[in-house]
Formats: sequence, structure tokens, C-alpha cells
Amino acid sequence: MEGSATFTDVDKISAELASQLEASGEDGVVEVVVELEPPNGQAPVEPADRKAAIAALKEGFQAVAEPVEQAIVSSGGEITGKAWINRTLRARVPARSVPLIVEQDAVAAVTVPRPLELEAS
Repeated sequence: MEGSATFTDVDKISAELASQLEASGEDGVVEVVVELEPPNGQAPVEPADRKAAIAALKEGFQAVAEPVEQAIVSSGGEITGKAWINRTLRARVPARSVPLIVEQDAVAAVTVPRPLELEAS
């Protein structure tokens, strides 16, 4: 990656992911979680319309996620999971394509997958 900007130059990339990208080099493949921006101006949900509200949230997520998914796939990556409820995509991508994905307007952040941990009670 000589002569190019480092991955740490991009504000939306987590420090953990930047370290993995630097270690893997441009030809490496990395697992990422792409966090999408929250919806703008979404009307409050009436409790009686819960099913409709959930359907609207899913549709809104898909509309925002679709161009990001296309960017991931067209750059040689693959989508490995989606979560509409927390507005994330999980993908396996070539390291060199991460800056292209981050450029998408709908992308809030890109980080590495983290294992779930139980809360201490």
C-alpha cells in the first residue's frame, strides 16, 4: 500500500478494522460489519400499528441497504448477513474495497464482527 492513504485515514473505519486491513494488505479478505445511518424523519409509530411499523422499518432498511450491498458485491465482496433491527450488514470483502464501501452515503461506520457476550447480572 505504498503511496496510498492508509486505512486509518478514513473516519468511518474502526481502529480494530484499520489494524486488520493494514495487516492483511490490499489483497487480503476481511470480515466486516457495515453500520447504516439511522432513518431520517421517520414518523413515530402508533402502538396499534406495530405490524405496519415493523414492515415499514424493514422496507426502509432494505431501500437504504441495497446500494451498499451492490457496492460490496461489485467490489468483489459477498453479503454474509443482514440485521434490519440494528441496521447492519455483515460481509466478507477484499481489503482494498473497504474505502469504496465507506464512501457510500448510507454508511455510518465499518467495523469488525464482535462475539456476543452475556451481561453480568
